[in-house]
Amino acid sequence: YFEWVQNLHGYQWTEKRVSSELKKKMNIAYKEISTIVREKKVSFRQASYLLAVKRVINALILRARV
Repeated sequence: YFEWVQNLHGYQWTEKRVSSELKKKMNIAYKEISTIVREKKVSFRQASYLLAVKRVINALILRARV
């Protein structure tokens, strides 16, 4: 993903910057999943699937396919 972003914008990130960006992404993902775990009382795996399906549905709605 980060290679794609760098190529898209013509950036050259340092290893430190890549690690920092990855850490941000992972923290956000963990917070989203752990919120679903608490609210729905499901496992982390189930919460991950729920979020993934929700994102697919939202993408389909935005593309007027649903």
